[in-house]
Amino acid sequence: MSVVLVDCDEVLTGFVPHVLNTARMYYGVDVNPEEISSFDLFAQLGLNKKAQNNLKDEFVSRAGWWESMPIRPGADGFIGDLQARGHEVVVVSSPWLNCPGWESARRNLLRREFWLQPKQFISTSDKARIRGDVFIDDKVSNVEEWSQINEGRLAILVDQPHNRENTTLLRLRSFEEILQAIDDHEEKRK
Repeated sequence: MSVVLVDCDEVLTGFVPHVLNTARMYYGVDVNPEEISSFDLFAQLGLNKKAQNNLKDEFVSRAGWWESMPIRPGADGFIGDLQARGHEVVVVSSPWLNCPGWESARRNLLRREFWLQPKQFISTSDKARIRGDVFIDDKVSNVEEWSQINEGRLAILVDQPHNRENTTLLRLRSFEEILQAIDDHEEKRK
């Protein structure tokens, strides 16, 4: 079976809704997640630079904020389905470098919500260098870079409002579509 590399934020967890909820509570910002049209989320909140930096420094840079990240509907079942099919699941996530305790908070969330062990988590800013058979992410550049280094392997862009400009990558909208693509990829490898 395959080694399936899965991004965390906006694939398994709701980073954007979590930021938007925090911005709404503390700054009165009311932005619909569907309006986030680029990967630079903080610049799209309608806040000045000082408020954007404060939001990052005071809230997003706290380990507890990361541990309280909401899980995307169906994500736990998706991980379970991958494991039930015999796949090795590894979460590959880019670190939030100015958050002391980010890595342990991320591990705690993955263990609590998905029953994943520490060895099933890799923190790296260079996801393209991580070997696997399947790569699932919401950031266009991550999927493009991984695809270039890992030719012939399956790379999936998870559909999000911030990546809809891209029309060249395999974009899938649901966990069911992703599972089917992985099943098809496995069948071709036989």
